Amino acid sequence: MSSSVADGILRPGESITSRTITVYDPDALRVDFTPGIYAKPYKSQNPVITSDAIITAAVGQQYGYQIAAFDPNGAALSYLLYNAPKGMSVEQYLRQKNSMKREG
Repeated sequence: MSSSVADGILRPGESITSRTITVYDPDALRVDFTPGIYAKPYKSQNPVITSDAIITAAVGQQYGYQIAAFDPNGAALSYLLYNAPKGMSVEQYLRQKNSMKREG
């Protein structure tokens, strides 16, 4: 299939045309075949964050940070805040980290 893909990489959202596979069995026995795709993942690079985080915050004020980043492999990025404190979230489409207003 590599001849169907420019530079040998099928990128997200791309597709190729189907191929017909014929199995020849000279003894006319039943052939069990399970179609599937096996892919060798390419060596991935870490995303690059190009924005500088705001590293100061004030008690009682909300904190917000607009993240700017890209993937050197050209993949779309999504954001996940794993195990966040209560009130903190990542808005997927705005790429902004917010935390709840903390008192004291």
